[in-house]
Amino acid sequence: MSLKVITFLILIIALSTEAVFLPAEAAQSETAKAWKELQRRGTETFNAGEYWIAEPKLLEALEKARTFGPDDIRLSQTLGELGRYYTVRGKFDIAEPYLEESLFVKERALGTYHDSMIPAIASLAKFYLNFSSKAKADPFAEEILARIDGKMKEPSMHARTKTRLQKGGVLEGWAGSAAMEARDPLLEWAIACDELGNIYCTQGDLKMANKLFGAALDVKATVFGKFHLSLANSYENLGRVAMLQDDPKDAETYFVDSLNITEQILYPESHEVYMRIDRLAKCYIKQGKFGKAEQLYLRAQSLWDKEPSKYGDEQRAAFALGCMYADARNFGAAMPYLRKALHMAVQYNGPESINLVPFLRKIAYVNYYIGHRDQTDSLRAKSDIISGIIK
Repeated sequence: MSLKVITFLILIIALSTEAVFLPAEAAQSETAKAWKELQRRGTETFNAGEYWIAEPKLLEALEKARTFGPDDIRLSQTLGELGRYYTVRGKFDIAEPYLEESLFVKERALGTYHDSMIPAIASLAKFYLNFSSKAKADPFAEEILARIDGKMKEPSMHARTKTRLQKGGVLEGWAGSAAMEARDPLLEWAIACDELGNIYCTQGDLKMANKLFGAALDVKATVFGKFHLSLANSYENLGRVAMLQDDPKDAETYFVDSLNITEQILYPESHEVYMRIDRLAKCYIKQGKFGKAEQLYLRAQSLWDKEPSKYGDEQRAAFALGCMYADARNFGAAMPYLRKALHMAVQYNGPESINLVPFLRKIAYVNYYIGHRDQTDSLRAKSDIISGIIK
């Protein structure tokens, strides 16, 4: 056979092959475009509350996505969005299999040890805790802890570039709003652990909450070093768990660290500073360390000399100190602070606010023990009227 004939046959084969595959590629491209538009439209209408449009669009997008294969990330995206849709609609039994399949497809598409798998696993665990079964959530929480522990031990983790954030930036707020290219996957791990830990804490599984909060702290320390407001938040979470476990001595250590970091980063009059002063003071009171608690609350009285708090922290600080004195039966020291707190509470909330009731009742209690029974009765009556007990 001559060279010309062979060349001609090769050309014919090439052309026939192109004729076979080009239409298929074009069809696949059209399917991809159709899926993208359906996914976009379904998500937009879902977020806008137009559920009657969103559901059929997302279901149609799912049909398109399934043609891409069982390990395509687009399939995971559509399944996840349908799971979110049915969760918001309160159809948890329908949402659950979509969310489960979304996770499994994502793992096949990206790989078992991809950085984004930890937040994805946490998302399903949160769903189980809130709407399904804690027994299903627990293995996923343990898996997250094991994955993070393994990752943190890898030498490459210690060589990663530190993430640079604005001084004092809170991890949750920053990571949720940063551009995708600026977000370190490790931050997503810490957020996932904190969110999951909060749910476990609320549901009373303090042991698991403590593990998750500890893992979040380890991740944040790796990303930020030892000095950042997000670490203070983690210390506070761990202190909160210790208090619920009736271990105020351990809680004190965490609350001290949390307050120290916060005071070095934020202004003294910041709401976060006072809230951490208050938590540490209450921890001291729990241990009978009234002198230390008194020092904190006295220091708090001068935090807003230049500018009043936007959150009513002045009244809280004065009321906390007055209550501490009253509970110690030091009524003479208690009354000035309680009256000061009530005066500020009236200015902040208005003269008929339900928020005044604790102030009125505490002052009534002190008046009773110092012999001012007429004022006690008047204050209690006013409290009852505001509460709706007396009409």
